[in-house]
Amino acid sequence: ADGKKKLLKCIRCKSVQYHSRDCQKTHYPQHKKICRQLGASFVGVEVVDSGTHLGRVAIAKQDFSTGDVVLSEAPAIVFEGGNSYIDLFVKYLDAPKEIRESILDSHHSLSPQTPYEDFSLRSRDRLIEQEMTQLEHKDKSLLTMDIARKLVSVCNLNAHSYLPIGGKQVHVNGGNEKSALYVLASKVEHSCAPNVTMNITELGMLEYQAQLPLNKGERITYSYMSGIYRHPRSDRRGFLQSNKNFTCHCKRCSWFDECNPFKCPDPGCGEQAMFEGGGSGRYQESTYYCMSCKNEVSDSNKTIQSQIGMCATFERRLAEVQSMLQTGDLNKAKVTCLLIHEDIVAHHTSQLHWLYP
Repeated sequence: ADGKKKLLKCIRCKSVQYHSRDCQKTHYPQHKKICRQLGASFVGVEVVDSGTHLGRVAIAKQDFSTGDVVLSEAPAIVFEGGNSYIDLFVKYLDAPKEIRESILDSHHSLSPQTPYEDFSLRSRDRLIEQEMTQLEHKDKSLLTMDIARKLVSVCNLNAHSYLPIGGKQVHVNGGNEKSALYVLASKVEHSCAPNVTMNITELGMLEYQAQLPLNKGERITYSYMSGIYRHPRSDRRGFLQSNKNFTCHCKRCSWFDECNPFKCPDPGCGEQAMFEGGGSGRYQESTYYCMSCKNEVSDSNKTIQSQIGMCATFERRLAEVQSMLQTGDLNKAKVTCLLIHEDIVAHHTSQLHWLYP
């Protein structure tokens, strides 16, 4: 086709472009299956190559104010949530070819970097192989092991869950929910300082809203983790590594760990304003920088080591409280929480610290 020729858009959904009317007529039998869904959507983003390891990402097509809807999208496929992939495989095979290709286009290759990741992927492969033998579908031959791996990877990274109840907008992490995959939303990257929030209706419509002003061309980011501002970098990275199989290097993770301030070991300072660097510029990980006196120390410093150990002790005590709650020992859990509360306040004068009540 002539690269200078203006492309024709579908007049109903305005989401698909064609080189000619003949091309559109040829494609319509496949396109009509999703045309109405796309027409019900609002697309304020476009997908571009990031030029980084993230591949293609979503950027704003226009300026947005806080609270504006940036993207509203119907699910490409909806399947039963849970630990089994069989319904995911069935719904994928039931989908039109155009949808199947769009879902696989969301796949982003992740190379194992640690023994844990390698073990996790091998365990996943065993489950996939087991469930593929149980799968019954007329088009089962279309689901090769390679496609199944990509599909599960896309699901683990990009699927969203919702409860089809009432008329409320709900987003859940557990229960008897439905899971859904979205074509454009899958290109919205994670950030620990996101610029959009997300809701999903009982019909599965996903909606991203700007939580601060966005400029045209700005990358759209959403947090894959709830309570993102209450967790230090190590917790955030640990969660994303074990649940999404990647290590976060967003701007926030690459800067100072502001949820984890330590007391400066310099006797002339003593301010609780020392943060670990995140690898951005000269501020390296495992090195702590005081925002007050500009002192720099490594994590081998005895004062820093003592504070790291104290935090680990508090974490163990909090884990014990969780065990008490699970076993129904509510009174003991309440008393222990009060004691932990007093100790944390006594040792952490900065309310920025993630352990601070």
